[in-house]
Amino acid sequence: MLIVEDQSLFNDLLATVCCSYLPSMKISAVDCVAHARKLLLEGGFTLLLLDIHLPDGNGFDFAVEARRIEPTLKIVGISADCSGYTVSRISLSPFNAFLDKSSQSVHDLLQALQVIKDGERYYSPAVIAALHKLRT
Repeated sequence: MLIVEDQSLFNDLLATVCCSYLPSMKISAVDCVAHARKLLLEGGFTLLLLDIHLPDGNGFDFAVEARRIEPTLKIVGISADCSGYTVSRISLSPFNAFLDKSSQSVHDLLQALQVIKDGERYYSPAVIAALHKLRT
């Protein structure tokens, strides 16, 4: 698993939680697109946890690039931004899941990982509500 999150505390917390709950998975955590790109090109990742607001790039654009680098990569987007614009981008992105950092828990993260492992998509309730609002 590759975690890409620029907020140091949240990055560390995600890595710690994932190491704790997924002990058999190799976990790397970086704070920007440039480092993430370098690691992805080296290979070996099956899962990407990706913040959409990064200091050197846009998570939506990097998700597309990451999927080109590794076509079978599962991508989980994370953000506290669930605005209409963000949700419309989510619906067009290669994300297998999207979590709302401001309202979801570790349990929700683990549930999302299980759902995408089973081949389904997972969207936070905030994203589902916003998608419904956009469609209506």
